[in-house]
Amino acid sequence: MPLLKLGDKRYYLGIFFKANWYKAAQYCRYHGMHLAGIEQEKENRFLEQHIQEAGLGHEHFWTSGTDQGEEGSFFWMSNGIPVTFTNWNAGEPNNFE
Repeated sequence: MPLLKLGDKRYYLGIFFKANWYKAAQYCRYHGMHLAGIEQEKENRFLEQHIQEAGLGHEHFWTSGTDQGEEGSFFWMSNGIPVTFTNWNAGEPNNFE
C-alpha cells in the first residue's frame, strides 16, 4: 500500500504478519516509522475510510497509544503527547499483546 497523507502526517497500513504491539513497534522503527498516534476525529475518520476501502475492515491495527509509564495514563509513544482523543471499542484498552 502506498503512503496515505493527511496534513503533515504520512501513514502506511501494513498487514504482512501478525505481531504483538512490541513487534509492530519494532518493525516500524526498523523501517524509519512509528506506530500511529491518532489525535483528532478527522484523522480517525480518514484512516477508517482508507482501511474500509482497502478491504481491511476485519483486520486489527496497532497504534502507539500506551500507558506503560503510569497505569491508566495514556500517551502516544510516537510523539509523547497525552492521549486526548479516544475512539476505543467497548472493553478497550485491554492490555492485549
